[in-house]
Amino acid sequence: MNNENKITDWKIISGILYGVGYNINKIIGAGIFNPDVILKLVQSPGIALLLFIVCGFISILGSLIYIELGIRSLPSGIGEQKYISDAFPSKKNFGNNFGHVFSYVAIFIILPGEIVAVSYSCAQYLLYIPRGNFINDYDPTAMIVSVLILLVITLYHASSKKISDYINQSLALIKVISLLIISIVGLVKLAANGFANWINVFNVSSNSGVYEFGAYGNGLIQ
Repeated sequence: MNNENKITDWKIISGILYGVGYNINKIIGAGIFNPDVILKLVQSPGIALLLFIVCGFISILGSLIYIELGIRSLPSGIGEQKYISDAFPSKKNFGNNFGHVFSYVAIFIILPGEIVAVSYSCAQYLLYIPRGNFINDYDPTAMIVSVLILLVITLYHASSKKISDYINQSLALIKVISLLIISIVGLVKLAANGFANWINVFNVSSNSGVYEFGAYGNGLIQ
């Protein structure tokens, strides 16, 4: 089988729309649209907005790099391991070794840690409904609920691909609609007071520049 048939002969399981939905679910929920930590660090809405724009632009550049690496990797294959192997020099097999190390760390450390953290945060939000407050210390109830959440997600992904696709796409649609509602309401409230909300928008209550640097780092992480 030649390289042309490697791609064209494959059966398409998930289309572009499903891929967009999965990316939306991964991005929305990671804290990118909740810059409260940045605002607490800089103590200024204007600076927080600028950091949000700057870090968003850097994220776009990273996305464009991924697109370029993906196009260059076709038709031999795609994926982060392939991208890293192609991006680094092939001398002494450095690129392949680095790609394998990254895959190992991602599979056994990064992704499991991310899944556990997100499921625990989800459990805290669910428990906030009956409790009315968050418990930041050791919370065994939240741990049990987070384990149950992981079990439910694992079960419906293992039982049927169609069910998991429908659930993931529905969640992506709900997230997009929620963001649109929040954005529209915010713009309406902003326009209601004219330019009053922009007065002293860059005032900083803190005199230390360390907070601004920390907020920049937090924005890059999110």
